[in-house]
Amino acid sequence: MENLRKPGFPEVVTLLGTETAGKTTTSKLLARRLGGHALSVPTWPMFEKFLNNPAGYAFENQTEAMSYVLKAKQKALESQSHPLFADTSPDRIHKVHSWRLRENGFLSDYEWSRLDQQYSQAQEQWGMYYVYLRVGLPTIIQRLKRRGRPEDIEYNLQSADVVLERWEDIIADERWRDGKRVLEISGELNPVEICETIESWLGTDERQEGDKSRL
Repeated sequence: MENLRKPGFPEVVTLLGTETAGKTTTSKLLARRLGGHALSVPTWPMFEKFLNNPAGYAFENQTEAMSYVLKAKQKALESQSHPLFADTSPDRIHKVHSWRLRENGFLSDYEWSRLDQQYSQAQEQWGMYYVYLRVGLPTIIQRLKRRGRPEDIEYNLQSADVVLERWEDIIADERWRDGKRVLEISGELNPVEICETIESWLGTDERQEGDKSRL
């Protein structure tokens, strides 16, 4: 399908939500349907050390993760068709995972301040179009167990309820939504239905800032 490089169409559309909400599946399907590119972020070297010892490698993992995400986005913008459909974001790294590490006491105030500054800089260059895939806790747990990814399943199962609540708080925060265009949709719908809804939203001629569509 024709590449959607046209005036007013976003360079980056970011999929938000908990683990197993359908971000990766949706990003790949959107790329196939619209002729864009699903943004893939390679695993950073610190990740395995972090999973084995979150307290010891929290800061190093988070700052490296943010750096890898930004580099992957820049590389994709230079070499891939647009738009980019991203299944991760600075918000996911910092507002959810760094936040949880801080809540657990794994980040000092100084480390949090540095990560917060890194996040602010990253957000400025990221994009303004966001799709939040809302999934209930029973579905998250069921999907995590079915996915069975050995490297992080225990970590994700232990944090599923906290992460879900955190995402809901972020999406409801008017300060976070300021300057963004946000679509909220059930991640429990059929993937094709999800994509059709997103395509309709992106194709709207009159895009109002801070769109609060809820399906």
